[in-house]
Amino acid sequence: MVTDNLAHSLPASPLDDTNITEMNDELNWCSVSLSEIIARGSRLEATVYDVEGKKARSIVENCNCKHRMLAGTEGIADAYTCARFKRNWVEKSEFPIYQPSSILELYPKPDGYIARNTDTNIESLRVHKGQVLVTCSGTIGKAAYVSDTLDGKIFSHDLLRISAKNDVDAGYLYAFIKSDIGNKMLTTNQYGAVVSHIEASHLASIPIPYPSIDIRAEISNLIQESFRLRDEANRYLEVATQKLYQELHFGDFWDFKQSVLGNSVNTYSVKLSDLDGRVDASFHNKLATAIIEHIINTGASVQELGSKELSERVFLPQRFKRVYVSKGHGTKMFGIKQITTLDPFTEKYLALGCFTDSLQKELLLEPGMILISRSGTIGNMCIVPPHWKHWIASEDLIRVLPKRNMEGYIYCFLASDYGQALIKRYAFGSVQDHIDCDQVSHFLIPRLADKQMEREINQKVIDCNKLRAQAYACEVKAVETFERKVLLRKTL
Repeated sequence: MVTDNLAHSLPASPLDDTNITEMNDELNWCSVSLSEIIARGSRLEATVYDVEGKKARSIVENCNCKHRMLAGTEGIADAYTCARFKRNWVEKSEFPIYQPSSILELYPKPDGYIARNTDTNIESLRVHKGQVLVTCSGTIGKAAYVSDTLDGKIFSHDLLRISAKNDVDAGYLYAFIKSDIGNKMLTTNQYGAVVSHIEASHLASIPIPYPSIDIRAEISNLIQESFRLRDEANRYLEVATQKLYQELHFGDFWDFKQSVLGNSVNTYSVKLSDLDGRVDASFHNKLATAIIEHIINTGASVQELGSKELSERVFLPQRFKRVYVSKGHGTKMFGIKQITTLDPFTEKYLALGCFTDSLQKELLLEPGMILISRSGTIGNMCIVPPHWKHWIASEDLIRVLPKRNMEGYIYCFLASDYGQALIKRYAFGSVQDHIDCDQVSHFLIPRLADKQMEREINQKVIDCNKLRAQAYACEVKAVETFERKVLLRKTL
């Protein structure tokens, strides 16, 4: 029996509701004709007819400008893929080959080397400046524009090469594919069903809006400027690395490695006093020891990354419960695979208001912070650029807060081949490699006798990061211009 019908006030929520945006997403629906149902094998599941894919085609076909096909005889571009081939791997050759996923990386590194006698036309695998590249197998629809950084590099067959018939359309094509509408059309067929592989012939059935040449040129110029800035940023990083190598008297890493290890089986003894609690051979490898000895012999000193002279803090955020929201309603979150890209692709957005202030402080990124992957492929890293400010990286990335005006110098060494060799010596784990914060704190960083040169190297890397932020702004503006002027849609 209820004896008390008085209303009681509930305790205040610990969450700040001002940080939570109300979501008013519309119900996703579309109509499907009988002919489409028959063409799809009489399937009635909604997942077979992707709503967003059908909606994207409808938007393009009903926009206020004419449209053409993306490729083919009547298309605005030619597209092709290379023949499949068996790779003949070698340890080193003049033919470095890159994975398709490398097209998204700011400074791509080869996956390995193939021999001259590989049974394929190696020259046909090279990509050329002005092409648009699209991944066509596995994770499909990721795109890049070929500028100086990728020009002439060898890629596998799992990559669509798209060449615009009119030069002014190259950047415009890239912006279309990068837009939500263009990418959705690329990854779904004409019925809206998601596809798992793209062939060059599929592009002949994809309509692309074709506005006036002034609009196409405006968008294309923004994309070309974005990639010009990326190339310039990479040159800044290369100059910084060369200066560091010169000061430390380092030459080509491959030659140094060969001089230390040679081609014979490596056996060596380790003093008990040098074990440092590790009995695995990988930690006491000759290469890492030789690098440290070489640095000291040049007159430089070494300091641990966790020392007060180099960093404020090395930490890993605490694990947290994730409250996902849709795009436009939360803060972007990305993981290990995205840290080497300009714009980390993600479909994950978190409700920031669900975290305490202390957790927000650990999660939110700040420019100049260094992120280091701690599991799987260890040592992948980036220095957080200005446009990532207050985005969130996963807790699988160790954070380093360097001392002011040291972040660029520290990153330059750790990202180099010699720095990576020192990092990988700390790996532990039987199935998957791992490192932890304590080990990252013990990473050795060379300190130059010439402090002015340290400052110059540091500034070059900082300037590199600023250029990348400008490149990001140009690409965002290009895609927004496409959405606003071509599709007449508001952008988030």
